[in-house]
Amino acid sequence: MSAGVKEIKFSVVIPTYNRAGLILKSIDSVLAQTYTHYEIIVVDNGSTDNTLEILKPYEEKQLVRVIRNPVNQERSVSRNLGFQAAAGDFLTLLDSDDLMHANNLEDAASFIRQNPDCLFFHNLFQVIDETGKVIYIPRKIRSNKKAVESISYGNFIACIGVFIAREIYRVYRFDENPAVIGSEDWDLWIRIIAKYPNVGRIKKINNSVLEHGSRSISGFALESIMQRRRYILDKIKNDPALMAVYGKYLGIMMASGYVFSASTANKAGLYKKGRAFIRNAFRNNPMLLLDITFWRIMQVNLFGSVFKR
Repeated sequence: MSAGVKEIKFSVVIPTYNRAGLILKSIDSVLAQTYTHYEIIVVDNGSTDNTLEILKPYEEKQLVRVIRNPVNQERSVSRNLGFQAAAGDFLTLLDSDDLMHANNLEDAASFIRQNPDCLFFHNLFQVIDETGKVIYIPRKIRSNKKAVESISYGNFIACIGVFIAREIYRVYRFDENPAVIGSEDWDLWIRIIAKYPNVGRIKKINNSVLEHGSRSISGFALESIMQRRRYILDKIKNDPALMAVYGKYLGIMMASGYVFSASTANKAGLYKKGRAFIRNAFRNNPMLLLDITFWRIMQVNLFGSVFKR
């Protein structure tokens, strides 16, 4: 870097709860970054295992800063505490069972220098099993749609590999209402994108999400998906600024929730429920008949229910 050019500082916020067997791998993946101008903030959400004990050597060496929440609360509380404590030019989130690839922060710093007006961006990620094998790569954002429309179809950003400028994370927070947990990141991105629609992307897989049985998302009930969706849509309807941006996409937002519910029901073998979700998705957005993903979900539902007999 040339003399006089300010180094970009990153705040890596890692919320955790009872992940003593996993969190050190997450932290070590940050410590192995090729770019070294960062801080690591671990927010412990009232762990009852030995998480704090194994973090102590890292804390004593000033490799991490640990914030202790004595009472277990919703994960949005931990993330918000990390937002409040952060001092970086940009903040990025890392769950305590996820990994950064070695060039993650270096690529992010390079992206920021090349795109100084982009205050909100993300990279790509993959899902791996406990052996490190890649089992899934999420579908990319629709290239022919702008961020406002794309976020209406679903959460193409997720909560990993996202980078948020200080002027945003100082103002915006995760909703801490338990009614939205499971979709709290989608809710936050909707609100941010309404004001900052220039969403950037590093077209490279720079994070890995570890799939295991204790991942918190695995425990969410099927019925709660649409409850969370209705909660978020009610927030939009009651906010004139958000309605001005998303009003014409409310049908798409509701339909995408039903599509996700149908896919989840299919995976669980609940094909009758899946068909009900498919019907409701079509009622809210008839244009889904032109969507190949919607057809695939219908095919899975049809053939799955036939073979189940």
